Amino acid sequence: MTPMETLPKIRRGWFRFSLRTLLALVTGAAIALALVANQRHQSQYEERVAVELREQGFQIVRSAGPYDQWELGYFTNQPQNWWRIQARKLLGDRVWRACGPPHSFDDLTPLAGLTHLQWLDLDGTSVKDLTPLAKMKSLEWLWLSRTQVSDLSPLVRLKNLKSLDVWGAPVSQAEIEKLQEALPNCKINHSPFEGS
Repeated sequence: MTPMETLPKIRRGWFRFSLRTLLALVTGAAIALALVANQRHQSQYEERVAVELREQGFQIVRSAGPYDQWELGYFTNQPQNWWRIQARKLLGDRVWRACGPPHSFDDLTPLAGLTHLQWLDLDGTSVKDLTPLAKMKSLEWLWLSRTQVSDLSPLVRLKNLKSLDVWGAPVSQAEIEKLQEALPNCKINHSPFEGS
């Protein structure tokens, strides 16, 4: 009998992991924690921006969870699903609505990082340049009435935009037609043009 044959057989347990499995589990957990940390960081950033906007005179700045259906709470006063509430607790709030800035407001740069902003009312402000809004993919409603905006080209990639109001802004008919072609599902409200 060889020495190997004399050794007792070790019974394998059901809770046995190889190093490869352990490495995969640790890597998966690290990725999940990194994603949560990134979302928390974004939440803290948006909270700071919300405070800045209020200090600049915005009358309404509303926040919600990153997966909240804001229409539920805003229009119907219904509660969110349980998992949306848990996601909000874990990942933090996002600014989804900003309205009522003072007339002197003209710099949209602080808004560029608001990833979940859906509703932005800049009516009557001194805004001229819409470039900071170009990457705001969540934006659905935008009011630019009585602003100094004349170039709508930064908005052409905002495929979720449902409504744009440029009443009283110096926007040409050609600009509106170009934007309407790029965003056929967006309703654009504007001042009547000469000869219309």
